[in-house]
Amino acid sequence: MNIHSRNNIGKFIGPSILVMIGSYMLHLSWFKWPDLLIDYGRELYVPWQITQGKVLYTDIHHLYGPLSHYLNAFLFQIFGTGLSTLAYFNIFLVILLASFIYYLLRSDFGDMVATVAGSCFLIVFAFSQYTGIANYNFVCPYSHEVTYGIFLFFAALLTFKKYLAAQKLIQVATIGFLSGLMFLTKVEIFLAGFPAILFGLFLMFRKLKTVRPAKHIFVLLFFFLLPVFAFFIYFSLHIPVSAAFGALIGSYKNIFVGALAGNIFYQNISGIDDPVQNFLLIARYTFGYLLLFGFAGFIAYWVSRAIQKKRLYGAIVFTFAALLLFTFFASYPINWLEIAKPYPVFIFLLLAFLAYRLINEGDDKTATEQQIPFFVLVIFSLLLLFKMLFNVRFYHYGFALAMPAAL
Repeated sequence: MNIHSRNNIGKFIGPSILVMIGSYMLHLSWFKWPDLLIDYGRELYVPWQITQGKVLYTDIHHLYGPLSHYLNAFLFQIFGTGLSTLAYFNIFLVILLASFIYYLLRSDFGDMVATVAGSCFLIVFAFSQYTGIANYNFVCPYSHEVTYGIFLFFAALLTFKKYLAAQKLIQVATIGFLSGLMFLTKVEIFLAGFPAILFGLFLMFRKLKTVRPAKHIFVLLFFFLLPVFAFFIYFSLHIPVSAAFGALIGSYKNIFVGALAGNIFYQNISGIDDPVQNFLLIARYTFGYLLLFGFAGFIAYWVSRAIQKKRLYGAIVFTFAALLLFTFFASYPINWLEIAKPYPVFIFLLLAFLAYRLINEGDDKTATEQQIPFFVLVIFSLLLLFKMLFNVRFYHYGFALAMPAAL
């Protein structure tokens, strides 16, 4: 078998692993995804009512953007009203999202890293069930606005990666349109995703200097406003113009004013209800990670030296280290659901490191095309953690908000 044949076969190893993992997780979780008594009933009821002629924000009270419920109503009209319609469609989105994650990371970090990241998404987040209440997974989420918004961001980021290489207007138009749809989902997703993309565009225009920024920004904003304006026109036909405008921006106002801003539930979600205790937990888990990283680096150093010099003691050191590591984890109690606590610390450090690299790379076009999309993903990951900044975890809202940081 020649090298070319081996390379062709190697391209299928990562995707094949993801297919097997995804299939097993799907089998393991089959129709255990929703909690019909808490939250998820709304995800079925609202789009069904829309198919019966009801209008969101006037006949049905709603706190978030309109996109997901109208999309789900459209799916009900085409494929029939029921839980399975939404579940099957979301499984399709999970497949696409795993593909996006794999493709985005493979081009920059190789097949192994991309496969591990895709596996992380499928095993830990896509079908997750960590609490007594379901709904915190991508198949039957408590709020489709969250999962649809994250899917739209990754689709926009994938388009942005292609835009970096080609700089075509159709690509920036697609980024704008996807961002406009993201605006119509959930506020925390949009306020993390769109600024990250804008900053990526700023870096691109500053580094590459191969396009006219004004023209491309105009196209971006025009197509961003298209889906927003379309919904505005639709609601204006049913309610007063001012009310239609208020409906579209209502969730953004609720961040700063109204009952939601001081809600004890959201204070607990973010960890600001007990900042000292949460800060101490962050410090504790950060120290634990640093110990693990330091130990792994030490072992890697000695094993690499042994391999270079072809000495037997390398295998002995590796075996001893593995036993020591196993003993440490066996004797040290770890709450695995809380290991995401220090994510804001490490994501911030990673962002600083990437910024340093981008500055030192100068105007290297290849390095810019490779690094900026990942830079955008890291910014999105950090901003997405702000809703739970002092209380980051995998479960509950973390299935979506902590997922990009975990990758």
